[in-house]
Amino acid sequence: MDVPTDCPQRDERLGWTGDAQVFIRTAMFNMNVAGFFTKWIRDLEDAQYPDGAYPAVAPNPSAWPIGDGGPAWADAGVICPWTIYLGYGDTHLPRSSLQLHVSALLHF
Repeated sequence: MDVPTDCPQRDERLGWTGDAQVFIRTAMFNMNVAGFFTKWIRDLEDAQYPDGAYPAVAPNPSAWPIGDGGPAWADAGVICPWTIYLGYGDTHLPRSSLQLHVSALLHF
């Protein structure tokens, strides 16, 4: 598994950003998920739209033009790196993503 899924019992297994940002703190409490979420946050940044918006899923399949994630889902692009920092003290992820976060905030 390399994406946070919302419903593993269904055939659709997409990395829904809203579910990831709600669950990240619980996941950090239960396991060391630094590597998992760092990789997934990079996928989310790679899927970021040119106007700065984050998609609703990451990786974002180009065949599915869902548009930006909107409130809660798109917030994961900022909330998840910040939560990784709070939980593990790792400043690399928020620092390396700062310009992407600014462009995402300006989108809204």
